[in-house]
Amino acid sequence: MRPPKASVEAASVPAEPFAVVFPTYRAGASTEFVEITKGETLMRLAENCFNYPVLGAAGFNCLADAVARSRCHTVTYSNLNEVIALLQH
Repeated sequence: MRPPKASVEAASVPAEPFAVVFPTYRAGASTEFVEITKGETLMRLAENCFNYPVLGAAGFNCLADAVARSRCHTVTYSNLNEVIALLQH
């Protein structure tokens, strides 16, 4: 299968982060977004990055930059389509 022509043409355009979301699936739960601080987000990401200690300052700067440009939330959900719809707004 070939990718769409527009995707191939945009291959050199860097992707920009817009959100960091820590999801928790819970059967039957209502979708609930809770905003968290950028500091908490940075620490949670650093704890979960397997190569973060290897990258040192460059890794920290890259992670901090991505977090600075992103909305930061936790989300509890049972319906993934609701989460996707909320992120697109």
